[in-house]
Amino acid sequence: MPSARFRDRIVHAMKKGQTGFTLLELMLVLALAGLLLGVGVPAMGNFIRNARITGAANDVMAGLHFARSEAIKRRVPVTFCASANSVNADNPATPVPTCAASVMLTGWIVFVDSLPAVNPNGQRDAGEQVLLQHDAIPTTIIGRSATNPASPLRVTYRDNGFADNTNATRLVLCDERGNEMSGGELSAARGILISVTGRAGVTRDPTEIQVLIDAIGVPIAGCS
Repeated sequence: MPSARFRDRIVHAMKKGQTGFTLLELMLVLALAGLLLGVGVPAMGNFIRNARITGAANDVMAGLHFARSEAIKRRVPVTFCASANSVNADNPATPVPTCAASVMLTGWIVFVDSLPAVNPNGQRDAGEQVLLQHDAIPTTIIGRSATNPASPLRVTYRDNGFADNTNATRLVLCDERGNEMSGGELSAARGILISVTGRAGVTRDPTEIQVLIDAIGVPIAGCS
């Protein structure tokens, strides 16, 4: 049998090996976790919103580039326009999908604008081939152009790649953040412009976007 003194030494060693957090240490860890969470959650939310609006702008740019390249390749006018029924099945008997009489970006189509052949009208008529159909952008993003509210958002590319009615495709994409800084000196919104030569470009410059917003003349989501 071990002596009482030997047992006391064993008990003391076991107690000495047991470690854990004190209440103060636990409170410090919780405070730090709360601080990191408070910083990280807004940053992640902003990252998601940036990715969403960047994706929408890239989709529009891809549609414009596609329309221009098809016009050059096919040697015929090709039109990009907003459409409220862009994903409908194409039916030669009924001209759907069609360009929407709206300044909003509710989806879009790209089609061969060959009727009449000499002077394309920018509207998808029965029999004109639809080359691309795209559904609406996410509902958290509003896309609006500086075109007349009675006319659809559209641009027609000629067979040389030059664009008609480029003023109708001055487009702004905004979410609830509006034309505010999001990462350095760049805006959270996106502006899309098309030059007379047909080249499309995206801007995140707050001043350039504000010029577009002022030209539109109405609030766009968080932009005003």
